[in-house]
Amino acid sequence: MSNYQQYFTEYINSQQVSDYEFSFCSNQKPSYFSNIFGLFNLNLVNKLNYSCDQKDCISKKIKENLDTFKSSLVKSKIPLSTYKPYLQLLTFSLTALKLVDKLDSINLEHHILPVVPKSIQNCLSEQNVHLGHPKSGNYAMFIAILLIHANEYLNTNQSAKIEEWVDYHIKHINRFGFWGDHSTMSHLQFQNGYHQYEIFDYLGIKNPKFEIAADAVASLADSRGRFAPYPGGGGCYDYDAIAIITSCGEYVISKHRNLLNRTYSSILEDQNDDGGFCESKYIRPRTLHNFLLSLKHGFNAKGIARNERFRQAITLQRPKYNRVIGASHWTTNGYNRRWNESNLWDSYFRMSAIARIETALKYSSNFKWNFVDYPGIGFHKTSKEKS
Repeated sequence: MSNYQQYFTEYINSQQVSDYEFSFCSNQKPSYFSNIFGLFNLNLVNKLNYSCDQKDCISKKIKENLDTFKSSLVKSKIPLSTYKPYLQLLTFSLTALKLVDKLDSINLEHHILPVVPKSIQNCLSEQNVHLGHPKSGNYAMFIAILLIHANEYLNTNQSAKIEEWVDYHIKHINRFGFWGDHSTMSHLQFQNGYHQYEIFDYLGIKNPKFEIAADAVASLADSRGRFAPYPGGGGCYDYDAIAIITSCGEYVISKHRNLLNRTYSSILEDQNDDGGFCESKYIRPRTLHNFLLSLKHGFNAKGIARNERFRQAITLQRPKYNRVIGASHWTTNGYNRRWNESNLWDSYFRMSAIARIETALKYSSNFKWNFVDYPGIGFHKTSKEKS
């Protein structure tokens, strides 16, 4: 195990409160979401070494937490079928159950079937998936995961709906291989559309615009090989870009080898002293150097991407953004982390990007990454080959 892998593993261990509980970031109490991402991180580095009894306890806790979360939402009359935090926790829980080999014994049918839409085309259009609206890619991925799960684990034939999901996306794909504006490529477009690519990859869909999509994403990389609209960020943007490029075949990987190596080096350069990773080291403190870095970041882009970067450069100067404004459900008290603060979310996506690059470029190492053999975030085709 290399030093960066060892430090990363030590960081994950430092966030572990009990067999199942993990803090999202230091000095925070565990939450339903942080507990699951702790498992994701341990699995990635092949450290998910639980006994059968421990797996039983973990799986029961996952179900219990999901049931409790659903109950609180029902009492508040929140519509479950389109509520992102619920669909996110549900699909993450399914992945976590897969990791501890409990998908067959823990039945979440009462969560899944009620939110499976009757008409796939209608539900996707209502969420403006064809227009690439923010969060629409997330929603499309959630629905696909639930359809695939119901088809493979709940003995309900969802093949027609899965086919409808695929046909809908192929029909509405734009000239860049994503969904939305046909005129110019943007950070939002690929970061949103990445979610559908995860499903394409799992299903083995032959998308005729895979290479075009990879090239479009690569065109947004900055001088350090990073893909966010602000310098040094963020865990999602970089992982999403790398996942798309490395899933498009050997020719595309070879074509963008230099870019992948640049991304690889710069991510590792940004590993924190505690072994974890953060959103960005270049947003705070608010200094002239960091502001000029953001402006340079904008000048080096084109089209809508340039507008996105300049808008971020100005917006992130506001006191409101002294910390990362994130989803409050990730922590138990709505804590907003510092931009340079290590956390389980950014750590998982940073190290997953590293794992994908090493696998794609066939780096020689005795260390074996452990990807997820389940649709959605963390999936890699080598996990299917292994199983």
